[in-house]
Amino acid sequence: MLENLIETINTRIRPHLWRILYASSPPRWLLQPCGHANQILLRSNSLIAEAIYCRTFEHEEEKFLLNNIQKGMTVFDIGANIGWITIIMAQAVGPQGRVHSFEPYPPIFNHLQLNLALNELSQVSANCLALGNTSGVIPFHIFPEGFEVYNSIGAGERREGQSAHQKINVPVTQLDHYCQENHISQIDLIKIDVEGAEEIVLKGASRILKENPQLIIMMELFEPSAKQCGCSIYNCLKMLLDFGFYPYYLNQEGNLQLLTVEECKIIVQGQNLRYNFIFKQPQ
Repeated sequence: MLENLIETINTRIRPHLWRILYASSPPRWLLQPCGHANQILLRSNSLIAEAIYCRTFEHEEEKFLLNNIQKGMTVFDIGANIGWITIIMAQAVGPQGRVHSFEPYPPIFNHLQLNLALNELSQVSANCLALGNTSGVIPFHIFPEGFEVYNSIGAGERREGQSAHQKINVPVTQLDHYCQENHISQIDLIKIDVEGAEEIVLKGASRILKENPQLIIMMELFEPSAKQCGCSIYNCLKMLLDFGFYPYYLNQEGNLQLLTVEECKIIVQGQNLRYNFIFKQPQ
């Protein structure tokens, strides 16, 4: 009870502290807790830094990962950015497990590597690589400094008013090919957050989806971003249902609630207020 009260007070105070300490100051580095015992290095001019500092960044997702990833598991972080989820995954799998992390934009990939070195996470294989439904190179939209969390294969516009300011080519491969080349037969959990291109990632992972009935998928779904990538949330849902994966959302305790048909319709229409969903096969 006392711990919850302290956390509530902390959450209310931190946005005010952020505005005082960082919002109007030149960009600088800051160190924040990540998971139970690790740290993450942030740039103060980034959206993700503000969310992490203010304790508003993916709390339910963090709880779910720590509760469902076991020591020794093999897990994937597709769309790793600077490594928040990668670090939490690495903590959960322990030294005997393995995390495969993917971030295709070189400057952010370098930041990811810095955070992995900071925490001495040798159980992470970090890849400056996109995952999709092809192999080779693919155009990648880059947003201005501080907004790189929106970088995407296809979504160059955000409803918040931000737009990509350049396009680069990045290497891409299929998840199935990556696993075959690295002799990975079992994956226990995959997180996919690729700003609308989730369907493209799934299309390159049909063998993994077919051969891993124990697999848990955590995936962001937002129709306006998917549409810009030439994808649709309907196709994502149908593909996963065809493989036997049912859709769930996370409640505030980080527990699963099965999505109703009406809730699925809302997501397909792009009217959802939560964006991360869990897919798993009935046990």
